[in-house]
Amino acid sequence: MIDEDRDGPSPEVDADTQSAITTLFLLEQQLNAARSLSGRDVVLQVMADGGGLLSCFVRVSSRDPTAAAALVLAYASWCAAGMGPSHDPRPLAVGGRPLVDIMPEGAGTSQTPVAVVRDVRILGALLQQFSIDQVLRSHVAKLQRTMLESLPAQRHGLSMVQDLRELSLKLVARMMDPRMLLAQARAARFLLGAFPCRWGTIVVVDAPASFGGLWRAAASFLPAEFAASVQFMYRPEAEERLERMFGRRVL
Repeated sequence: MIDEDRDGPSPEVDADTQSAITTLFLLEQQLNAARSLSGRDVVLQVMADGGGLLSCFVRVSSRDPTAAAALVLAYASWCAAGMGPSHDPRPLAVGGRPLVDIMPEGAGTSQTPVAVVRDVRILGALLQQFSIDQVLRSHVAKLQRTMLESLPAQRHGLSMVQDLRELSLKLVARMMDPRMLLAQARAARFLLGAFPCRWGTIVVVDAPASFGGLWRAAASFLPAEFAASVQFMYRPEAEERLERMFGRRVL
């Protein structure tokens, strides 16, 4: 093991630091040039958290300061528009059962975290108590905490598995409501275009026939390349395929 006090930081750490410094400089230029910049307070918060959130933007931008600064500005703009993370924990779970379970990377492995929706009925229950915006913003905060805590996620991405075996026609109809579709579209645009996360493998398991209409509507709001990369799997083969794919049992 390298003794950093004796031999200095690793080249990778040094590159992260240099990129973060340059990103801070670029952001300061933007703040000075535009006093009424949308999300100015959010930009300042990211800049102040140099070893935390700013590092996420730097790493997911492959240490490109220009790209990292642009991503911070986009993130701040979305936050100012009401799409930022909410730290209200109530819309995260029902009866102690989380809608999204984050499976962390295994120590000493090349694994990355996987966000798993095991029972979509929990979403229906949450929507009885909270608005779709409240649910989405609390889960954005959960994803952000994952990015802050996981270097593998920052460097290699976060994968997602959605098990739709329990998806009902009632929930599909509700999610097809124009207001719901608009909220989902805004969240997708934020997470794919302004959130400090690389997205890895996205898998949908046991999608019922009723899901087709919802997916076509949702996919129209997604970048074509991303929508085409989503994989659909069905039991019983899905369980073994996912275990091979992610190196541990997922479903």
